[in-house]
Order: sequence, then C-alpha cells, then structure tokens
Amino acid sequence: MKKKKRTRKKGMFAPTNTVTFTKWLPDNFPVEGVMCGCGRHFKTPTSLLDHLRRKSATARKSLKLLKKNV
Repeated sequence: MKKKKRTRKKGMFAPTNTVTFTKWLPDNFPVEGVMCGCGRHFKTPTSLLDHLRRKSATARKSLKLLKKNV
C-alpha cells in the first residue's frame, strides 16, 4: 500500500530561537575546524553545511560535531 503524505504543520507560535543554524554556524565556527562523527574534517562552515545537507534526516538527528584538536 502507498503511504499517504502527511500535511506539514506550520508553526502556530513564533519560535523562541530566531537565529537559524546557517547564520549561527559561521559566527561560532572554531578556528581549528570541526570533525563530524563519521570522521570527516571541515575547515569552513560552508563545507560543513554542504555535508550536513547530504545526510539523511535520521542521520542529522544523531549527529555529533567535535572540535578538531590540533
């Protein structure tokens, strides 16, 4: 049987956190870079965001980002 698409609930209330992750990350990106839980190292916030965009929704929920120790 084919699954029915659920209607997406649009937010009724304004979120308390108005800053999005894409805006927050470049400002708070560590100088030494970030390491993803899968073992990839990232030196720029854009490369990290592109990597996160390619991951599945379930993988994003259990994501671990670590500061890269030099």
